[in-house]
Amino acid sequence: MSLAPAFSPAFSKSQSGAALAESAIALPLIVIVFATVFAFGSTLFNTQVLETAARDAARYLAHTQTTAANEATARNIAVYANAAGTGSARVRGLTTGNVAITYVTLANPINSSTGERPYRGSDPLKLVKVNITWTAPASSMWGLFGASPITYHAVNQERVIGD
Repeated sequence: MSLAPAFSPAFSKSQSGAALAESAIALPLIVIVFATVFAFGSTLFNTQVLETAARDAARYLAHTQTTAANEATARNIAVYANAAGTGSARVRGLTTGNVAITYVTLANPINSSTGERPYRGSDPLKLVKVNITWTAPASSMWGLFGASPITYHAVNQERVIGD
């Protein structure tokens, strides 16, 4: 008497249903991998777009007079990529309220031992800093993984040469 389980010869040689079983195991893993790649790609894209927006606004302000009107225009440039503030936002949900503009004055005295300034230009130097804070909408891809929405921070600082 044999202790090996008894299989019917037809069952052990049959391949029908094997592809379905393999697909049922592999398909969820493949979907998770693609969703993860898409989520990371979306995160990197949003980061790059916001960094570009902060840079564009800071460059505009660095080359113009310091006025409230120019700051409003810079906010439009950061959000809509144009001075008029028309069209759609660079990223969904971004508003001009997400853009903070600050100015910093930096001392640039003449060094007594070298007779030169640490930075080219006059004393003091004026810098403009554009800070964009944006939280991705709750319907982003990360929500599928149960993660809380991501808050992005993009900062750019330029030397003011327009005043």
